Amino acid sequence: MKKRIIFVALVAAVALLVWLLLPRQEQAPITAASPKPAAPDGKKAPAATAPSSQTVTDADLQATPLKGPVDAVKKRIADIRAGLGYINRPIEFYGLVIDQDGRPLSGVKVMLSAMHVIEALPGVQGSRSEEIVRVTDSTGRFSLTGVSGNDVSVKSIELPGYELSPKTKRGFSYYGTQDIYKPEAQAPVVFHMWKIVGAEKLITADKFYGVVPDGRVYSIDVLGEKKTEGGNAGDFKVSIRRPERVNPNAKYDWSCTIEGIGGGVIETRDEFMYRAPESGYQPRYEVNVSANDPQWSDRAKRQLYVTARGGKVYARLDVEIFSNYQDKAVFSVKYYANPNGSRNLEYDPLQNVAKPANAPAPKP
Repeated sequence: MKKRIIFVALVAAVALLVWLLLPRQEQAPITAASPKPAAPDGKKAPAATAPSSQTVTDADLQATPLKGPVDAVKKRIADIRAGLGYINRPIEFYGLVIDQDGRPLSGVKVMLSAMHVIEALPGVQGSRSEEIVRVTDSTGRFSLTGVSGNDVSVKSIELPGYELSPKTKRGFSYYGTQDIYKPEAQAPVVFHMWKIVGAEKLITADKFYGVVPDGRVYSIDVLGEKKTEGGNAGDFKVSIRRPERVNPNAKYDWSCTIEGIGGGVIETRDEFMYRAPESGYQPRYEVNVSANDPQWSDRAKRQLYVTARGGKVYARLDVEIFSNYQDKAVFSVKYYANPNGSRNLEYDPLQNVAKPANAPAPKP
């Protein structure tokens, strides 16, 4: 019996010694697989960055500001690295620069900025921007390709003697919003510029006129910057009509009428409003809002040109109408008027004096 016990113990010892002496495979480096983000359009997301960029090392764990269990930190770092390859898309951008008459402009300097998402620290997103300059060709076109990122910004568009439209769209997103820019070489983004002919001295004001909304007429004198009830002295007349008593939470019919005095009125969607039309004016312009309108509002905005005093005055108006304001109504107007019989409505906010046509326009 003792011999059997000694024999079993000897076999076990030999087996343990053999196991300890056998070579082992090295453990694979720790990597955290990360699920790929879903594409906004429901399509399969493209492959993320190379697997090596998702490897989480001891140095990463020492450098990261993230706190928590080691496995959770490793997963967070790997997720960030996997996402970078999806957020930073290949960028294509196509633009066309034209003047106020639709003619292409060559030699226009376009400053663009491409935003690129980076890993600032292990597991922490950051960003860097790359500024790129393009110059339009003979057809007024320019393009941006060969870079990656998630956003392109138009920093400036410059050509001596021209001014960029104040309504220019500046940002174009490639990831992360509902308004994703979809580049098309044959359908470029159009940018409008105005050829400066020289600012003239204009009369400008920003007025907030209270009116009684029972249809009574008020005359507005843009040269004298005043409002009078009734009469025909001035440049245009305004009247607002709505029910005498209105519930702030209820819809109602209301209207506003604008009439030219010794001239006329015309609505416009011009981006610049730097040159009044020569013709096409109507004696009156009306805003009619029905209570049944699904887009009903108690206010309205309009852009208008006005000519008055037998063609001696031309003006551009930015109008906002409030049908119910402290139990009355308001006709708010910002205007630029040329009292010299000229249709030129360019304005120099710094000097308000004539300037040469080749003077550089102020940067937007």
